[in-house]
Amino acid sequence: MSLTKLPVSFAEALDIGKQFRAGALGLLIYDYPSTLTVQVVLQLRVYVLYEKSRRVRLFLTCCWVVEVSVMAIFIGLTFANIKALPVISTSTGCYYSGIFSISALFWLPALVYEPVLCLMVLWKVREEYWLEYACFWRKRTTTLDDSNSSKLVKAFARDSLIYFVGVFIELVINTVIWSHYNRYINVVVPWSGALPSILGSRLFLRMREAILFPERYNSDFYAGTNSGIDSTVRFTGPGTSPPSPTWTPQTQTMTAGGTLEASSSKTQGISAV
Repeated sequence: MSLTKLPVSFAEALDIGKQFRAGALGLLIYDYPSTLTVQVVLQLRVYVLYEKSRRVRLFLTCCWVVEVSVMAIFIGLTFANIKALPVISTSTGCYYSGIFSISALFWLPALVYEPVLCLMVLWKVREEYWLEYACFWRKRTTTLDDSNSSKLVKAFARDSLIYFVGVFIELVINTVIWSHYNRYINVVVPWSGALPSILGSRLFLRMREAILFPERYNSDFYAGTNSGIDSTVRFTGPGTSPPSPTWTPQTQTMTAGGTLEASSSKTQGISAV
């Protein structure tokens, strides 16, 4: 039976099914570049934490190249072994079938590389704690820049740890589903894009918050950032009488030459209670 002889409702249903299948396959392909993009963002954070070290940059670059190469190999094997479009439209949604089992190894490079990045961040925090511990026992005062840097590193580490734990759990679930229960891929695939996006956005926002609103992390850090502003109120008063603030009003008088002259006189304001 040709498609033109089908009722309009059937033809529309077939068109919708084709759209769903194309969208599901596109979402599968989207997972690959989105995963790599998140990796680049995390590498930049680690690179900054290590003060733009050349060795760290070389190490991260090599690891990233290896990760991309392995992912590309598994992607090629997956598409080479797909005999038909692995998405079937059903009344309850899309059903993934025919996924090559080895395609589950696509998540393996990220499963290895994510903990490496996490350990590098935690190691940097460990160095900061050692520095504070040494300064405490040597009774050496730290500078404002050192204190601010330490607090920022700790904030980065805390947020990165939350990200790594969440994404690592998601990667493990994806690996298990893809390898043994590929009929449920449609359940975990959306989270592969949503979870890194949510947690990645949180990393950026928290980093911006740590810079713009440091008082939310530590009141001492906030006080130090405004060290150039003197907001102390000085009181003057004789003996033991309640102190009163000094107020210096400015008055302007017109001279014969047509210019203004400013003069000041000290008066006592309202006594402070």
